[in-house]
Amino acid sequence: ALDLRASRRTSYAVGSPVPGSPRLPSDLAPDILDPADSRPASASVLGDWLAFQRALGLKPQTAAELLRRHRHPALALAASGLSIAFDQNAEIAALLRVGAVGVPLHSDAYPARVASLSDPAPLLLVRGDVRALSEISVAIVGARAATVYGKQIARGLAADLAREGVVIVSGLARGIDAEAH
Repeated sequence: ALDLRASRRTSYAVGSPVPGSPRLPSDLAPDILDPADSRPASASVLGDWLAFQRALGLKPQTAAELLRRHRHPALALAASGLSIAFDQNAEIAALLRVGAVGVPLHSDAYPARVASLSDPAPLLLVRGDVRALSEISVAIVGARAATVYGKQIARGLAADLAREGVVIVSGLARGIDAEAH
């Protein structure tokens, strides 16, 4: 997940695709998948994307190809032959607790620089203003079993960079990643 809490959250309208990226119909790939959206269809689509992302022991290129062929994460997951023990309600509740939303690869809200990578994630989990992903950013990652000193350095570095307007991104793992937020 990417943490952009310094900014406010917004939503986007579906429009033109990221260059080189296959496009899903807008009802299957809304730009922002908000776990706070109480409509059952919205929770189902978010759950499908989360399951697809979690199940991937696949290369991201394989995930992109499955999505291109099958146009929906649930269909792509079924076609992959993979299965996953997945508690959709628990996953969505966890996103609600931290205030994160999902941004599918095929949405206009997905940052173009990330989409242009050779292996973009099918779904980004974001806290804060998704538009900040287009700004200058630095990833702070490190050991999960970080020392007290390492955590202090990560926290201080992230604070200094944020004061200068740099967006801090990480996987939100324990340790250094968590301290960066």
